[in-house]
Amino acid sequence: MERTGVTGLIIIVGLWLAMLSPALSADAFKVAVMDQQLVIEHSKAGKRALEELKSYSSTRQKIINSDDQELKELEQTIQDPKLTDSAKQEKQNQFQAKLEAYQRRLADFNREIQQKQREMVAEYSKKVQAAAQVVGEKNGYMAVIDKGNEAVMKILFDIDKKGQDPVDYVKEMLAAKKKVPGFGHRVYTTEDPRATHLRKMSHDLGEKDGKPKWYDMSKKIEDYMNHVNQKKLNANVDFYSASTYTTLGIDLDLFTPIFAISRISGWTAHIIEQHDDNRLIRPRADYTGPQHPAPYTPIEQR
Repeated sequence: MERTGVTGLIIIVGLWLAMLSPALSADAFKVAVMDQQLVIEHSKAGKRALEELKSYSSTRQKIINSDDQELKELEQTIQDPKLTDSAKQEKQNQFQAKLEAYQRRLADFNREIQQKQREMVAEYSKKVQAAAQVVGEKNGYMAVIDKGNEAVMKILFDIDKKGQDPVDYVKEMLAAKKKVPGFGHRVYTTEDPRATHLRKMSHDLGEKDGKPKWYDMSKKIEDYMNHVNQKKLNANVDFYSASTYTTLGIDLDLFTPIFAISRISGWTAHIIEQHDDNRLIRPRADYTGPQHPAPYTPIEQR
């Protein structure tokens, strides 16, 4: 990355640093939270990387579109009433062969594009982290890239440490044009059904353990966010899972692993269904890990 690109990137990283203090130790330290996606979208280097990925995808999409058109034309010829039975059977065999090749190519392209995207994100993340580290050190912050319930909980920690009113804290974030994590969903236009249950769990656990403050702060923030937005912005699964996990005594570093663990039963069900029905549920990637059953090594022996 050229020097001017690095300078521009550092400036943008600085713009998206949101001050938080997780209060996880007796020694005070300042932590910064950065929206990596916004950095990628607004930096020159990030835009170039996105354009490269778009071009890469577009080239492969043109090939897929051409194959798709060829299949449609071949399918139309099969419907020709003038075809003899043998000619029709030959066309059908050709169609089946081309369809299978098309499906394989589509799966291959999907894997290639996802791999390209992973490589781009991994490479760019290193540059973002390096630039963020420079900005963080310059301003006395330790730059980290957070998302979801971890970011929500760090906000609650900071509010608690400062003894600040949650609504005033959020007002300051919005005034500074900072994103409040834990709200909105790309799919659900109404409330995320998981958030409904987690809200109750957060409340009940807080009351039972005598630690209602995390729920109380969360509820005040949620009520204000619903009030300030003309279009109701609902809490998503991240918002109340933060206070629920913390009340259960779960460390921040375990938030994401626990979130993944909850999906293992679903992933397993998909595999069982595919084996039982002999029907492929079109995975977009191939598993290349150890063969089952993988040997288990106790932690103390690792």
